[in-house]
Amino acid sequence: MGLSELYARIDALNRKISENNRKIEKLEVAKSEVKESKKTIEEYKSNWSNNVATPLSEDMTWLGNFKNEVTGCAVDGISADYTTFINNIDFVLDAICDKITELENDNASCFGIIGECWAAINSILNELEKCVN
Repeated sequence: MGLSELYARIDALNRKISENNRKIEKLEVAKSEVKESKKTIEEYKSNWSNNVATPLSEDMTWLGNFKNEVTGCAVDGISADYTTFINNIDFVLDAICDKITELENDNASCFGIIGECWAAINSILNELEKCVN
């Protein structure tokens, strides 16, 4: 392999790394926005529970089947929907983390054995991050 081929290969790898880094930057922004949305939804759920569902179920001035239906909807229906939505956000966050790790590991593969070791550690850190989402 001649010198010009080596330079061409280095240029190709640098372009690949730059493109991956652009994608990673966009994904990091998306990840941050999704995390903020998750916090907002968790606050909505907490407010719903503390200000609507719990007081409604503890209200002893209103009795009857209709109250039971409304309370059931407030406690079991809407609160459960919030939980489902939060769980779905977690799946999205996990997918974003996986894609970021994939791109970072692809970049690391350009650096031989050192990059492979770094990629293995990076994959472990990704799994840990997903556990705490």
